[in-house]
Amino acid sequence: MAESLNVFQNVHFDEMVSKSDIHTYLPYGSSNYGLSDEIRILIQSQDLIPATYDSFLYIEGKIERKADDRLKTCHLTNNFASFLFEEIRYELGGQRVDVCRNPGITSALKDTHLGWSPKNVEPLQVEYTKTGDNARYFSVCIPLKHVFGMMEDYRQVIVNMKQELILIRSRSDTDCYSGEADATIQLNKIQWKVPHLTLSDDAKLNLFERIKQEFGD
Repeated sequence: MAESLNVFQNVHFDEMVSKSDIHTYLPYGSSNYGLSDEIRILIQSQDLIPATYDSFLYIEGKIERKADDRLKTCHLTNNFASFLFEEIRYELGGQRVDVCRNPGITSALKDTHLGWSPKNVEPLQVEYTKTGDNARYFSVCIPLKHVFGMMEDYRQVIVNMKQELILIRSRSDTDCYSGEADATIQLNKIQWKVPHLTLSDDAKLNLFERIKQEFGD
């Protein structure tokens, strides 16, 4: 106790991490993000030091009313981004580590406020414009710690292992919007954005020595 109250002790600076930046990973294979499609995003390089626990999904898309419903109201629901997917899986070294089924319901039960409109503020409206554009565009981020219990609890970097994110689109997007109009949602971009850490020379040397001891040459 007395030691912790010693105001004259030397200041300790943690200089293990010299830099942190965000890297973007794209789905491989088909670029179709339609209903029930499987979307896979892979971190292949094992020389990187990704802080996956702070990673997030970045999604761009549009919601469009049918031509016959252009005078009817329609808006995106609270937490709509999570309802875009039926299942989200995280695999480490080819092994399933965590899986979230019905992430829209799961994240809502965990008291996640992702995409929730403030009180007395209208959700995103789909307006019919004079140019005839019947669509409204959106962009949204989903922190994976709001989806996976592992990334919420295990806040350590994972090195020298392949990591993969598998997304299964929902069979229907009816839970993503509400109103009088019948609408469709199209996803144009899905990215996995992961912070990468750059270690100081001393910390990097110690890390590689530890990996060498654990896994050999």
